[in-house]
Amino acid sequence: MKITVVYAVPRKALILPLELDEGATAGDALQAVSNFAEWGNPDAITVGVHSRPVALGEVLQDGDRVEVYRALVANPKEARRKRSPGKRRKV
Repeated sequence: MKITVVYAVPRKALILPLELDEGATAGDALQAVSNFAEWGNPDAITVGVHSRPVALGEVLQDGDRVEVYRALVANPKEARRKRSPGKRRKV
């Protein structure tokens, strides 16, 4: 079956097409990617299939897109506050 592994890094995305045997899991897909170890601690990696978080043991279907999610480097709310030019309202 054909699947795609996607990993986003700043300013680009690595898109890696793979062919795996039927019954392959998300973990199998990551193991099939040669530079998987460079993406961080395998136990701490979060993955999803078509934007839905899944476990590494999730069985894949033909055409699935396995996405590797990076850890957030900043709290999104705090980053948005820092970018905001306006005054804050007092509550």
